Amino acid sequence: MVSLEVGEEFWELLAVRLEETVKRRVERSLPRGGVRDLSLAVSVGRGDGGEVSLMVEAELRVHPGVKQDVSAVIEEAIAEAFKEVEGLLLKKGLRPV
Repeated sequence: MVSLEVGEEFWELLAVRLEETVKRRVERSLPRGGVRDLSLAVSVGRGDGGEVSLMVEAELRVHPGVKQDVSAVIEEAIAEAFKEVEGLLLKKGLRPV
């Protein structure tokens, strides 16, 4: 059984990883110079039973010439970030909800 005791460093790493992955994916999905402003807020919550809740809020402003669906770009970026950190959670015996 994996210990559910993890330090604050782990939770900080998880939040940073989520933020960096979303940012990287958004920048990769849009043309160079297409991102005017990207604001991210990430929170990680822990339950007593080992469940973990992850929340990412994103606000994206793009150059007027960008044709991609901004909502879809954000949704895909967040989904990719969740997949990436899910492996880290499972290694610690934690369940994302």
